[in-house]
Amino acid sequence: MSPQPNTQSEHAAGSPAWLIQQAVRLERDRGEIMGKVAANRDLLRSLDKVGALSEQEQEFVRTFYPLKTRGTHVNPELVERTRELRQRARESA
Repeated sequence: MSPQPNTQSEHAAGSPAWLIQQAVRLERDRGEIMGKVAANRDLLRSLDKVGALSEQEQEFVRTFYPLKTRGTHVNPELVERTRELRQRARESA
């Protein structure tokens, strides 16, 4: 366990201690978000599998969350298309 800082300046924004604390918080947040993304993806894939999605929703799921068999490679064009769609989605949010 690392020693506790002795002064307020060690916790100042931009200090090494602050940056480490920030990194830990961000990694924890990232893990929580990735868990939510995975659960959402699994639910959408399940709905797609049972035919509960419209054609537009199916296209979204199949583009953003393409199924990949372990050990196979995804078409590079599909990867690029997905990357572009995700970027546009982030920019429009």
